[in-house]
Amino acid sequence: MPWQDSRASLEYTPIEVIDRIVPRALLLIGARDDDLCRIEGYEKLYERAREPKRLVVLPITHYEIYGGEWLDESSRLACEWFERFLK
Repeated sequence: MPWQDSRASLEYTPIEVIDRIVPRALLLIGARDDDLCRIEGYEKLYERAREPKRLVVLPITHYEIYGGEWLDESSRLACEWFERFLK
C-alpha cells in the first residue's frame, strides 16, 4: 500500500459519514472495557447513525471477543442481525 493511502486511512473519520449510509442496517458490537477502541466512540457513532441500528456493549476487553464464549456471543448477534436485515 502506498504511503499516501496509509496516511489517508489514518485521517478517515467514520463519525463524519455515518449518517449517510442509510438505509443500511448497522450493528455495533463494542467491548465496555476496551482501551484500544473506546466504547465512547461506538456510542457517538450509534447516536449519529440512522435506523435500523443496534449497539451491543459486552462486559469485556478488546481481545476477549476473539475467542471462547464472547466469540460465540458476538457471532450469534451478528448472525441474527444478518438474518433480520441483510439476508
